[in-house]
Amino acid sequence: MDPSVLLNGAIAFLTLLLAAATVALAYSTHQMATHAKKDLEAQWRPVLAPGPVSMDHGALQVGIRNIGRGPALRVLAQMEMTLLGQDAPRRHTPTPDTQVRILAPGESSRLKFSVKEGWDGHAQLLLDYVDLADRRHTTAIVLQNGRAGSVIYDVRVWKDHKVTTHGDLIYPQDGFTDASPGTTSCPPRQPPKLLANYLSYCRTFGRTGPASRGCC
Repeated sequence: MDPSVLLNGAIAFLTLLLAAATVALAYSTHQMATHAKKDLEAQWRPVLAPGPVSMDHGALQVGIRNIGRGPALRVLAQMEMTLLGQDAPRRHTPTPDTQVRILAPGESSRLKFSVKEGWDGHAQLLLDYVDLADRRHTTAIVLQNGRAGSVIYDVRVWKDHKVTTHGDLIYPQDGFTDASPGTTSCPPRQPPKLLANYLSYCRTFGRTGPASRGCC
């Protein structure tokens, strides 16, 4: 056999081995990067867990605590309660004085829900919240009626999932500046009746044209 044929075959075989090794190295690097990303997310992930449960003057109070290592932001809470004689549970929001929007790591709060007559003691607390990277997280806390009152039966935690029927918090509110990244320091959004003064502001300070991103 011609030696050049053997040499070309050996070169082709070695090239194939090198390509396979490159693919394997790329896959291994991707797996390591994926695991590192998951570990980093887990280290800074907020986790809202249940605290004490009690009844006080016709109100069900449920404690919540952030046992994660990252802050829980834009917290939204809803309680599903089943009344005697009804098949479908009804959803309730916490009383205004107990609503909470941020829980730092290790911080606790207590939510209070008004209980109507006929509640059978079964309920489910639904919590939606986001982390610093704006990833969505969820906690579902199931309560059952025990001898000493309602007790925690089950706790489930998910991510990239929404369970409450609340809409996302509106930002910016009418009349306030949008301070989020990617926006300019335009004046606050104004009601239509102040449009003339608004345009006058823009002309005075030169906030017109494409640079204003449509704010003025």
